[in-house]
Amino acid sequence: MRNVADAVLSGTLLGKLTRARELGVALEIDEQSSLSCPLTPTGQEVMMSVVGNLLDNACHAALNGPSKAPKVHLFFTDLGEQLLIEVEDNGPGVPAQLAESIFQEGFSTKTGKHQGIGLALVARLCRQHGGAVTLEESELGGACFIAVLDRSLCQKQSQKQSQKQ
Repeated sequence: MRNVADAVLSGTLLGKLTRARELGVALEIDEQSSLSCPLTPTGQEVMMSVVGNLLDNACHAALNGPSKAPKVHLFFTDLGEQLLIEVEDNGPGVPAQLAESIFQEGFSTKTGKHQGIGLALVARLCRQHGGAVTLEESELGGACFIAVLDRSLCQKQSQKQSQKQ
């Protein structure tokens, strides 16, 4: 958390760590992760939605995967021109024939009410904020979602702050 300059995102991550622990999922935040800039109010909302939905889905997938030790890995950074978020799990993965459908509103591999919203929301937020979300196979064996957002979600540094750095 010391590498996260935004208190709202830090709080969200602490909450997700606690929830994962309650579920029995090992949620690991990569020690190389960092967010050096505080987020704008819009940036906070977008990051909470994107990170929150991706982590929730990854925890669910990991719990329903082949491993008896469900695991989720999170990496994020604001180095460069964009914000990058990578969430991977050791769940069952996403079948190739569903790879495009999972980002459509209303589509879900889960049963029950209120499904098929999270990944569609993540995709829409990424598009609205100069980025995209993609799906790859995880090194952990499940799914790996990579979300990219425009750095404009970070607060502009004042001239004095820029000169100090």
